[in-house]
Formats: sequence, structure tokens, C-alpha cells
Amino acid sequence: MNKDLRNSFLISFAYVGLGTLALLFINSSSVVVPIILLITVPVTFIGFGIAYMESNSIVAILLTQAIVFLIFWAVLYRILKKGKTK
Repeated sequence: MNKDLRNSFLISFAYVGLGTLALLFINSSSVVVPIILLITVPVTFIGFGIAYMESNSIVAILLTQAIVFLIFWAVLYRILKKGKTK
């Protein structure tokens, strides 16, 4: 397997996964959740809007975050691949 592809997958999975978990626990009283949401704003802003508007939106959040993960993975792979060629 291509090293850039694997690295971009792992980074994307961790970053988007962390944001998804924060979105799923948005109603908790933990201080960590808002901090994680602020760190992962680029990949959670659509999911945050869904979570804010709908009270029971787990499926919609997971579907949205899966699409965001695929887009983020593709973009990160291109960035890593382009960085190696220069």
C-alpha cells in the first residue's frame, strides 16, 4: 500500500473521527467537547449545524461526517503526494 495513502487515511480518520465523537457527545457537560469542536471546526461545521437543529440526528451526523471524511482524505492525500514531488 502506498505510504502517502496510508498516512493520509490515518490522519483523516483520527481528525474526522475525533470531531465526530465530539459531535455525538455535544450535549454532555464535559469541558473537553467544546475544545475538540474548536480544534476540528473545518470538518465539523456541517455536522454541528445538523446537531444544533435536530435533537435526534445521529444517523444524519454519521452520514455527513462519512462524506466529510472521504473529501478530507482525498484532499490530504493530494497534499501529501504533492509535497513529495517537490
